[in-house]
Amino acid sequence: MKKWNNKLTNLLTVLVFFILVTIVLFAYGWQNIWKLRFGSADMGDVKFETFTPSKKPNHALFCPDNYCRNAIPNKIVQAYDLNIDALRNQLLALIEAEKDIHIMAADEQAFKYRFVQYTPLMRFPDTIRVKFIDLGNDKSSMAIFSESQIGHSDLGVNYKRIDRWVQQIIPK
Repeated sequence: MKKWNNKLTNLLTVLVFFILVTIVLFAYGWQNIWKLRFGSADMGDVKFETFTPSKKPNHALFCPDNYCRNAIPNKIVQAYDLNIDALRNQLLALIEAEKDIHIMAADEQAFKYRFVQYTPLMRFPDTIRVKFIDLGNDKSSMAIFSESQIGHSDLGVNYKRIDRWVQQIIPK
């Protein structure tokens, strides 16, 4: 009987410890924990024309045909019958409507933007880079690279996010 009580006491001690650790982690905030461990959630800029993504399957790249020369895009982005300002305004409106997304950098002259979006529960950060491309004659396109900072796989989250946005763009 005494041995059983010791096991129960040990189990309760471990359970209380895990509950306390969980409370501390949520109180401190997952974003702060990830920042301590992995650094800034903003993983910086990329030059779409020349960069090569990592081999990890935790990102998605959408580019116009032959634009991202050193990478194989997950999806080719079409040329839209929209001038570059109209395309930018549509996509930025979609991005602003997202939850837990923050703009990290905006170069209005170069039509380049960078965002960080956090997952709902664990607050994993994804860096999203967008470059709008003027094709002339009131046509434009865009390159988007969304990448998870933490982990090996993203379970398709980055692809789904970008694909949802691209599908919602309405040409003239």
